[in-house]
Amino acid sequence: MVKKNKLDESSISNRLRKLSRLIKKHNVHYHHDDRPKITDAEYDSLVKENNDIEKLYPHLTLKDGPNYQIGAKPLKKFKKTAHRTPMFSLANAFNQKDIMDFDDRIKKFINLKKNILLDF
Repeated sequence: MVKKNKLDESSISNRLRKLSRLIKKHNVHYHHDDRPKITDAEYDSLVKENNDIEKLYPHLTLKDGPNYQIGAKPLKKFKKTAHRTPMFSLANAFNQKDIMDFDDRIKKFINLKKNILLDF
């Protein structure tokens, strides 16, 4: 977690530019090349750091930063598929509370009581 006022804004701006380059590079490795170079957890950590900094310093947010670009162009071998039901993206879970919140949202969505244990 980034703490406000710990660094000068020039250093923060430099870090945002570096994070942007790293995230874009790893998006290409993952989405286009189909050869990730870092783990999902490492990637998520970069994105989380970027988001934390942007929340603390919104005026330093890059106009072409990672939150304004999704992934990278996929390989041509991937075909488009029409799904009968919408495909939803799940939020990242970084700790036990995130997982419990997800569990609560699922139970609420399918009208289950909170005390019912789901087996995955």
